[in-house]
Amino acid sequence: MAYVSSHSSCNYSHVDPWALLGEDQMGIVILKSIHTISETDRPIAVMSINPMQVSSVHLKQFHRQGFFFIPRPFDQVQLENIDRLQVDNHERWRTTDWPSGLNRLACQFLMLGEPLLELVEKPEIVAMAQQILESDQVHVNACGIGESISNRPQPQVPWHCDGANCRQVSFRTALDRHDQPNAPLRFLPGSDCRSHEEVQLELTQFELATGRHDKAPAPKQLYAKHPDELEVILDPRWTLVWSPSCWHATGVKTSVGPRRAIGWNYSPDREPRYTDQKHNKIVRAVKHVFNDQWHHWTQERKKLWRVG
Repeated sequence: MAYVSSHSSCNYSHVDPWALLGEDQMGIVILKSIHTISETDRPIAVMSINPMQVSSVHLKQFHRQGFFFIPRPFDQVQLENIDRLQVDNHERWRTTDWPSGLNRLACQFLMLGEPLLELVEKPEIVAMAQQILESDQVHVNACGIGESISNRPQPQVPWHCDGANCRQVSFRTALDRHDQPNAPLRFLPGSDCRSHEEVQLELTQFELATGRHDKAPAPKQLYAKHPDELEVILDPRWTLVWSPSCWHATGVKTSVGPRRAIGWNYSPDREPRYTDQKHNKIVRAVKHVFNDQWHHWTQERKKLWRVG
């Protein structure tokens, strides 16, 4: 991937995918940042009319900045069905005594069963992941549904990255609109192209610069604004295709309603970080939730979920 400087000329700070300006000659939708520093409109996120078609422009956007948008790759009926399943099963999930070490949001995703498994296995989405990752074989390395801010000491998620220096692509769709009152995603474009230590040190210095920490040691929870961060307003009508290896956080949740999302990640089969099943949380979650059922899955499904 190309290195993207933290002083990149892309000085945008806020993206709402519904602020559409029009289409260029290549059929790519130009999105306008509401709070761009420059007065010039520029293509800050790209999306083709066909949600399953990935152009060379999409690939360049992903490898340079770490994201692009597509129209949600499942219809309104499927969205409403997923919403209903999540609501109907939430109490059962919340009161289950999950074994230590299992990702609870992944377990909630998996316990909703076949409709979600089929969505992850949708051939068009898998093919898109293969194209982005330049691999003819990919597998699922993470999944989740629900709220990531619940039960936190403060109503936001601090800066972090999921899998430093790891090749992966994630598909995230909001079930509730994630706008400014509802803790929008804060995203540092291109940070997956930089070393983990470099970005972490940079974010730590910005946190110390807030003046909120007057005693050593340096804080571990980092929330301070980065001058190059992008605030992503995620609407249920769109899906964010992005690299969770990029550093990301959320804004502060001040609204009363829910803030739910559904998402899953793919990695190439040869990605070293996810080849050891003993340390693979998603494999453990699959085997726990589906118990003996997974033994009867098709070979294709077993291979995609790395349980074969």
